[in-house]
Amino acid sequence: MLDSLVFAALETPLDHEHIAGLFEDKGDPMGAYYKAIHEWRVQMRGGAMIPLPPGTQLKPFAPNRQPSAIDAFSTVMLRHIATGLNMPYELIFRDFSKTNYSSARAALLEAWRYFMAVRQYVADHWASIIFDLWFEEAVHRGRIPDCTPADYYANQVAWTRCKWIGSGRGWVDPFKEARASSERLGNGVSTLEDECAEQGRDWREVMEQRAREAQLAQELGLPPPHGEADEGGDAGAVGAPEGEEGGDGEGEEGDAEETAAI
Repeated sequence: MLDSLVFAALETPLDHEHIAGLFEDKGDPMGAYYKAIHEWRVQMRGGAMIPLPPGTQLKPFAPNRQPSAIDAFSTVMLRHIATGLNMPYELIFRDFSKTNYSSARAALLEAWRYFMAVRQYVADHWASIIFDLWFEEAVHRGRIPDCTPADYYANQVAWTRCKWIGSGRGWVDPFKEARASSERLGNGVSTLEDECAEQGRDWREVMEQRAREAQLAQELGLPPPHGEADEGGDAGAVGAPEGEEGGDGEGEEGDAEETAAI
């Protein structure tokens, strides 16, 4: 980097005796020579004849050092830059050549921890405030039919409560991460809302779309999508145990209430 800042150098083959001969009429030959060098100012132009100080020559600077360690040096510098930006090196410079799945996953998790903090800050200090102001103006203009100004100010938090969904995380290995998502849902440690939000989707829209696809498949006589097989009738029906049929009306009502609760 320093080599690229140097264009040329002024050199002189003169020694002390030759300089004293050039400036013999001066009381201090070396001082007069240095003064001439320091006072030399010129603007480089194409095709121009540039007068040089006495006894000097302009030699272009051409470094011949082999940049054998430039790759390692640049990688270290870029990693320091990424650290200063609170971002992983692989993500900010799009260099996953030296990364396996585990390393890439760990780097993305660190990046998303930072992204989510920034998202939350933007949502709390900008997006939600703008939405509150817009909603208040819309109420006063009569754009919200079900909300009057009195009702709005009495329940402002309830009317303007919202959740901001950003772009999805994406997947490093779709099979592994989809399987992990299914395991989290099955074990009850996550919800459909959280899993959809991670991919930039609204869980209500996903459920509505699945219902539309299932209805259309049924109308066209196609197999149920999403692996929703119909096994032996209504899966939500719970049959009465053997030996308890034909009870009185109160017992049947109790069984019905228990079935509904299940």
